[in-house]
Amino acid sequence: MRFLSICFLSGGLAAGTFLYAQSAQKGSGQQPPASVPATGARPQSAAQLPKGDAARGKTAFEPCVLCHDPNAWRTGGLLARKGGPPLRHLYSKSKLTTTGKPVNDDNVLEVINNGGKGMVAFRETLTAQQKADLLAYLKSQ
Repeated sequence: MRFLSICFLSGGLAAGTFLYAQSAQKGSGQQPPASVPATGARPQSAAQLPKGDAARGKTAFEPCVLCHDPNAWRTGGLLARKGGPPLRHLYSKSKLTTTGKPVNDDNVLEVINNGGKGMVAFRETLTAQQKADLLAYLKSQ
């Protein structure tokens, strides 16, 4: 039963983030970033991403708070025990808690793209601009 609940929640989170990304892209009237080739390939390194905006990144981070809220364990949030690590001051840490790799743009982008340890992958869900905005926001925290 617990496994089904986790699967349902992960699927719902992924679907909600996908719908959020689609509505944000449609509502902004913006075209896909020029850095994304016409073939539909996604940037694989942070250097290939467009310049990020921390204010837009804060908006893109809102669905992530479900699992990465630093106060979830105190407030009894939805995933109080199974949530991901808090991401405040992420760039001041030496290593990522999930992979053990050094904290840098490429390694953080790898986790966003591939997920892992209960986190769904956002490779196809988020645009290159949204990923750049998320990185900018995480750096500002």
